[in-house]
Order: sequence, then C-alpha cells, then structure tokens
Amino acid sequence: MLATAVGIEVAYALTQKMNGFSVETLKKYGSPQFFAVSVSLTRVPVSELPFFQSFLPVLFVLPLVLYCLRVAHEVYRLQPYISASHGNAPPQQTVLVSYVNQNRIFAGFGALKNGHRMVVVVTVLSYIVAMWQPLAATLFVVRQTNNFITDFDPILVTAELGLQPSFTDLDAFLAAAGYAEAAVVHGLGDPPFVGGGWTVAPFEFPPQPKNATMALGAQAVLIDPHCETLSPQFDQNADGSYTGTATRGQCVASFRANQTDSDQAFGVVKLDNCTTGDPNTLLEDRFKSVVFWFFTFDGPTASMVFCAPTVETHLVNVNVSLSTRRIATEPTIVKSNLTSNVTTGEPFNGLALNG
Repeated sequence: MLATAVGIEVAYALTQKMNGFSVETLKKYGSPQFFAVSVSLTRVPVSELPFFQSFLPVLFVLPLVLYCLRVAHEVYRLQPYISASHGNAPPQQTVLVSYVNQNRIFAGFGALKNGHRMVVVVTVLSYIVAMWQPLAATLFVVRQTNNFITDFDPILVTAELGLQPSFTDLDAFLAAAGYAEAAVVHGLGDPPFVGGGWTVAPFEFPPQPKNATMALGAQAVLIDPHCETLSPQFDQNADGSYTGTATRGQCVASFRANQTDSDQAFGVVKLDNCTTGDPNTLLEDRFKSVVFWFFTFDGPTASMVFCAPTVETHLVNVNVSLSTRRIATEPTIVKSNLTSNVTTGEPFNGLALNG
C-alpha cells in the first residue's frame, strides 16, 4: 500500500511536469464493449475508449482490495480465539461470538461493545478499501492538449486570387443566394473556405490527422455588406397605398407599397443620389448602394435596411478544422490590398457588386 501511494504521487508529479503522458491510442473494431483492438498508426482519440480508460486502473487496484478484504476476514475469524487465549473472557466474547457471519456494520458495533479494537479497525479499513475501486476509475484523466505537427507535405492551393473568367451569367450567384437562405432557415452553416464574410483560396486538405486544426497563410477576399437599419417615415396616399422615405447622410431612399392580395409587401431599390469618393463619379447600377424595405399594412409598420457593400483582398493567417473542413477562427490579416483584378483596375475598379 505504501509503495502504491508513493508510485501514484511520483506519477502525478511527472504528469504535472510533462503536461501528461502521450498515450499510443488503439483502433477499435466494433463497439467499445469488445476487447478486439489492434495497435494502429491511425490515431483515434482516447475519449472514444472510455471503457479501457476506467477499467485498467480498477484492474490494477483489484488485487490490493482482495488482499485487504482477506486480511479483514481472517481477523474476524481469529478474534474470538485470541480473546479466549487471554483467559478470564466471558463466552459472549469468545465461543459465542462470530464476526464472520455478521454484517460488517453490526460486526463493527459488536466489536466496539466487546472491546475488540482490532475488529473495529479492520471494519473501518474494509469500507475504505471498498471505495478504492470506484475511485480508481477516476485515476486516469484524458485531457486535450495541443500537439503541433510541422513535418507534413506542403499544402497545394487549387485556385488563385482573381475574377473567374468563365462566368457568362449570374446562375452561380443565384445558387449562392439560395444556399444562404437555406443556411439561415435550416442552420446549415458556412460552406468550406467561407466564414464571417471571408472567402479563403481553396486548397487540398492533408489526409491525416482528422481531429486537428491546421494553420496556414492564404490569400482571402473580405466582403462586408455594410448594412444598417433606417427609421422610415411613411404617408398614406389617396389610392390607399403608402409611400415610405428614409435618409442616411446624403442618401435618400423611398418606396411605394400597394395593397393587393397580401397584407405584406417588400422590395429593394437602388439609390441614385448616393456618391462614393468623387461626387462627379457616376456609378453603374450594379455598384450602387441599395435599400431593402418591408411593409405591413396591419398597423401599418415599415422597416428599411441600407447596404453599401465593399470588397477587400488580404494575405491572412487562417485556422481550418480538418474534421469539418471549415474556417475555425476569424483570419488574421498579414498584408492588405493585394494586387489583383478583384480590387484594382478594370472591370470593377475595387467596387463591390450589389447583387
């Protein structure tokens, strides 16, 4: 027992110093209830094998528990004879007493009454020993630690920053808009290489390991819709329709809602009276700021959202989850304003599409 206690203390001190022990995990076949396992180079999280995590320390402490219980049994059996060997002991403390056939609780109280202190001590110790088995199951703790791997093959980037020359229509943008709507309704989350307004250049994922996060430098595009809500004012017209108006700085947006078959109306309008930078610059309709409006005739109530999207290109450091293949954290900008036809030169001159 003393050696076990010393060994546990030494092992605990080493785990604190070494931040735990690296365990070569096992690849299981079938469910965790079976013992059929084989050592594999493919790492499987130890948390997937909780049975072995709790069973091994219990198996380690079992011989010591059995030994202590056997010692307690022998003390129960021999105590009446020990008392009789001293002489002048009443029969109730010798031949008429049997601690072996009694419940341990009653045996402990009976021994205390008869003055058999050794029986009392081993009774208390037997209950302490009985707690060792469940407590031993918590001896090993699997703790997530960071393991940095740098000796893997270079990551192959499969695309470069620039406009896609093969687009001849807006079908891809319509598909993206449909996915965005479905993602909001059904909680689909962002697709790979996209997150928080960032789009990172796609690359090939390494085959191993799967339960890790990879950090790398990549080119990325940041699109910010720059949307904010406005406080519209609306008036009812003679024909029963409503006209709503809102301003943002020098921008003025208005809409007209006609009540037909529905009690709700919505739409989007481009702002022709907004300028960016040089006031003499005339923007194409696809680059102008827009306002989304929503109107409910029951009330009535109205809301308007102003959006003036921007696009930027950066060299970033990004963390990507290899299990979900999605951006794990917001990229960190290393270098801004990369030279590309996305933000410099024709055909967009650094402007973002409002579609």
